[in-house]
Amino acid sequence: MPDEQTPQLDLGLKKALDNLEKDPYLDLAKQVKAEYDLAWSHQKPKKDEALLRLKLYNNQKRDKSIAGDTTMFTIHQTLLASLYVD
Repeated sequence: MPDEQTPQLDLGLKKALDNLEKDPYLDLAKQVKAEYDLAWSHQKPKKDEALLRLKLYNNQKRDKSIAGDTTMFTIHQTLLASLYVD
């Protein structure tokens, strides 16, 4: 009689509970990795282009004895400074 009163779990539910007990965050970790990889592959070309432009803009390989035009750098820093309020 005691066996009849205890509820029996469905086989699918039992497998789901076993998987949940093993690693409850496994599916979440897979989803995070998939979304990260998707975002990285989308943003990588943009990041590479920005780094190339920064390298050309910064140009630290030029000869120190040659005067460089720092107008663009000064304007850029002035605009950034005006956007921040202390």
